[in-house]
Amino acid sequence: MALVIRFVDRSGFIRERFLDIVHVKDTTAATLKEEISFVLSHHNLDVQNIRGQGYDGASNMRGEWNAREISDVHTFFQNLIFIINIVSASCKRNDELRAFQASTIEHLVVISEIETDGSTYSQRGDAAFSFKLLMSFDFALILHIMKDVIGITDMLCQALQQKSQDILNVMHLVTTTKTLIQKLRDDGWKTLLEEVTSFCKHQDIEVPDMDGCFSSVGRSRRKQKLVTVEHHYQVDIFTAIIDQQLQELNNRFNEQAIELLQLSTTLDPRNSYKLFNVEDICLLVDKFYPQDFSDQEKIHLRL
Repeated sequence: MALVIRFVDRSGFIRERFLDIVHVKDTTAATLKEEISFVLSHHNLDVQNIRGQGYDGASNMRGEWNAREISDVHTFFQNLIFIINIVSASCKRNDELRAFQASTIEHLVVISEIETDGSTYSQRGDAAFSFKLLMSFDFALILHIMKDVIGITDMLCQALQQKSQDILNVMHLVTTTKTLIQKLRDDGWKTLLEEVTSFCKHQDIEVPDMDGCFSSVGRSRRKQKLVTVEHHYQVDIFTAIIDQQLQELNNRFNEQAIELLQLSTTLDPRNSYKLFNVEDICLLVDKFYPQDFSDQEKIHLRL
């Protein structure tokens, strides 16, 4: 891991210097944080003096898609990668797919062509398997769920990746995102199921009997819960995916963190300290920095 620091020198000029390169046992966020703190300490630099951080968007820094912890979602992404590799392996097929995307993809023409016209038996076999995956109800369902969830979180993700962002605006986006995802969880299942069912019928994909008894492959009947197919799709996949996303948002932006950031905006120097508020400053001290101020300083602070 390479570390580069940007700083302002005594003359007020912004400088950027390579600091160190270190070996790390893994690339988890916790390990990287520990090594960064160690390097800074080794160079007599206090981590509390950091005023910003930058990274290249790697998943170990920005957080991975937690819903992949659900086995059906993990399988979906693995299958998606496999399908993309089959199509993109050929420049001609890739160009054809892009051309179809510009208007509409009917009956999965590109995959079908590879299945029949592939130059090798492995290409034809992989294409046949990909076509089977694409033509499954499970794939179509999770694809639609991902579209809805990512559609809600996209604006927040884009805002968080900007070089400069207003804290209050971000907190508003966080709150709005949580509300919309919760609404999708509470009221979105029936609409989603109707959309997926209509999509599958249009694409000649078999739709399972939602009132039938769900049977999980690979598990004994004794260990299986007697639930309907619709219950499985709604609870084990739809609700589970949304709950994972809500949990990730709550972990990253819990109520205490949001309040801290909102109160901190009272110290924003822009527009001649337009957001300056005595009550917010005192509350900031009492709730988040009580050990940094003596009782007498707290009394004088309001004055």
